[in-house]
Amino acid sequence: MIKLKNILKEVYFSGFITTENKSRFAKPENFDTFDTGKGWTAWRGGNDWENGCTAAAIIFDGDDKSRIWFTIKYPADISALVGEGLSTDHPMFKRINKLGKRITNKWMRESKKIHSVPKITTDDGIKVRRDWKECFVMALGSKSMKPYIKECGIDYTEWNSMKRNKDD
Repeated sequence: MIKLKNILKEVYFSGFITTENKSRFAKPENFDTFDTGKGWTAWRGGNDWENGCTAAAIIFDGDDKSRIWFTIKYPADISALVGEGLSTDHPMFKRINKLGKRITNKWMRESKKIHSVPKITTDDGIKVRRDWKECFVMALGSKSMKPYIKECGIDYTEWNSMKRNKDD
């Protein structure tokens, strides 16, 4: 029997990494849930020194605690300001916060749209939907999401702690 983990690893686009490769995603300090579904919880947030939302992840319930994640790539005109700890009265503060939430909500909408379309219809007329993991991965690979993805992956490892990196 082929495992979903292996299918996702081989079939979908090459931006993903798994635990066979070292996970580059680390849970931000201020990570909050923003959506839930049957068997999964969506998280988004950033670190204390960052403005707005810099990453999002879906964590699946069950024994493996797998997750699908991505870090947000902001437009060039504001990307340098994301990690600068702007004060709330700075003119770009609201734009950064709003954009991060909009991007993560877009991922949710894309995933739910993919999930709503039946993968196949059986001879008995039963509509079979895609697995949620597959939907989230396909949404990250969609044309509308690609401009907003800095890094993404699928992994099954324990959370790493986040450290500030000025090289980004």
